[in-house]
Amino acid sequence: MLLGCSEGAALVRQTIEGRRARSLANRHAADENTSPPKFNDPYEERKYLKHRLAIAFRIFAQYGFAENIAGHITVRDPVDPSSFWVNPFGLCSQAT
Repeated sequence: MLLGCSEGAALVRQTIEGRRARSLANRHAADENTSPPKFNDPYEERKYLKHRLAIAFRIFAQYGFAENIAGHITVRDPVDPSSFWVNPFGLCSQAT
């Protein structure tokens, strides 16, 4: 089957849009592989969350959200729920 330019472009566009829609739908599907782990020990959860927080700071810095309030990320401490971990205000994430 031979397609004209506009028909071929429409077919490519439909294919890309279909793949994008399936990708977005699957991105939000949670299962045991995509859900956050469950912890019995709050100290193990604390270790996991600190590691994830450090990763988040690096990702924010990579995309330019490293200065002032633009890079604000907060995590509640599982060991002491009245405490939160916050990057220092006004300090670049690359310095923390």
